[in-house]
Parts: sequence; structure tokens; C-alpha cells
Amino acid sequence: MNLEFSNADLKGIRDYLTEEQKAGSLFVAYPEELPFILKSDLASFKSSYDVQEYCYENSTDVDRFSYSTIREMQGAVDRAEERFEVQKIVEQAPIIERFSTEESRNAIDTLMYGEPAKVHIQEEVAIPDKVHEYMVVGNIHRGMEWESGYSNYVNSKHTNYEDAVKSFHEQLDSDLTKHPSERANHLIVGKFDDLKPKLDPSGFPESGTGVALKWAFPEYNRETKTHEYHIENPTSLDDTVKMNVPRYMTVDKENSSYQLHENKPERQLYAGQENEQSVTSGKPNNRDVDLSR
Repeated sequence: MNLEFSNADLKGIRDYLTEEQKAGSLFVAYPEELPFILKSDLASFKSSYDVQEYCYENSTDVDRFSYSTIREMQGAVDRAEERFEVQKIVEQAPIIERFSTEESRNAIDTLMYGEPAKVHIQEEVAIPDKVHEYMVVGNIHRGMEWESGYSNYVNSKHTNYEDAVKSFHEQLDSDLTKHPSERANHLIVGKFDDLKPKLDPSGFPESGTGVALKWAFPEYNRETKTHEYHIENPTSLDDTVKMNVPRYMTVDKENSSYQLHENKPERQLYAGQENEQSVTSGKPNNRDVDLSR
């Protein structure tokens, strides 16, 4: 069974199942299509015939009902309570992933069963230490792009910043010869070592995945009555910036704590044994943790 529950309703569901079990009920029916199950959605029965008849009579083309034994439903409630506890621990960690999203459900399952989950933290790094490749990126509006209206493309890649700047200005000069509707925005994006930049619809790298060093967009100069490019430097080569760094997370459910490891832990270390590779640990507290996407 893979059911979703409301955390606020779990105790009520558990109490309901216990009471019905004491009263002699063996089965419980529930709607299949709801995003999560509430106590008010459940109906208990003492025989398989009665519960099957209930599901048949209440199911339609839109709403379908299923059933399980009360013991199976109690097991699903146990797992849901454990999931919420693990999620609560994870949300206190300074990681960029949000484990409350549907696509991260498997990561919570992994942690629940004592396995490490690969996550990322952000560290402040000096650009010269971590950026050794520069991408000249074009960002242009296309009417066919129904979702955002903009698309990105890489014009060139360079290992030398001066070469990237030269290519960047060549792109601007080339675009100025085009019709204004065909002119793109242009950026120089610094690529972190061993990390692929994730570009948003504006062409800028998402926080921690790269760094925008130059940005140019076309504008009309009313004084000179000419079309030109406005150039900005969002970041200096001498700046420090945030970089996504991979870590392996484990949780200690008994102590409601987490650990972040530089290297993937061996299985015998998952049970709470001392781990020399552990670099960060912590317990949930009342502070809000600012997590990015």
C-alpha cells in the first residue's frame, strides 16, 4: 500500500482503526483518487463481502474505492508517521533540495530505510578557485516558446576569461546588424568545476550552479536615436559566490538528527556508528532554515 495521509489527521485515523478493530472489524474501505486520506474517508467492515459490496456501490467512473485489512492500514499509518518524522529532520538541514515535493518522495523512502541520500549544500567559494571555463550564452525571445517566451543557446566556451569577453563583444556587434526583433540578450557565465550550469529563462544560472559575469541587453538610446547594448557586470572575478556542493545525508531517527558526509558511508555506519567522514551534523530546532529550490 502506498497511501498519503494528512499529518494532522494521523492520530485520529490510528485511534479510529484501533477502536474498530476492538469492535470486531477486519477491513477498511477508502477512496483511491484523493490526494490524501482523512479519517472521515474511511469505512470499516467485519466481512470481506460487506466491504467489497461497499466499494462496488460507491465507485463511479470518477471515484473509485478500494479496501484493505485494518492491520494493513495500520502499517500504512506507521510508515506515514515515520515519513513525517524523517521529513521534519531533513527540513532542518541546510540543503538546497526540498524533500516535501512529490519528486523527492523516493529520497525520503531511502532515508527511512537507513540508506544515504545524495543532496547538495551551498558553500562560499572564490571564483578564481572554482571557475576555469566561461560560456558565452545567448538568450532570445521566440514566439514559438509558449512556456517562457525565451530560449538559451551557447555561442562559445573558453578557458580564458579575456577570450570569453572578446567573443561576447563580437556577438553584440553581430546582433547590432540584425533587425531589433532578432537581437538576443547575451551573458558570460562562469562554469564551476564538475558542475553544469542550470540556466533559467533569462539565461542566468540558478544560484549555486554557475555565476553570471557579464550581461548585455539591447536598448534604444533616445538621445543618440540609435540601437545599442547596455552592459552590466553582475559579478566580479574577485567576488566570492555560492556553489552547490554534493553531500550524502543520513538520518538518526532515534535521536532526531541528521548527518552530512563528504563520501558515501558504508552500510555498517548507517546505524549510528562513529563515522570519520562525517562533516556536519545537527538536530532539529525552532529556527527556520532558508532552503532554495
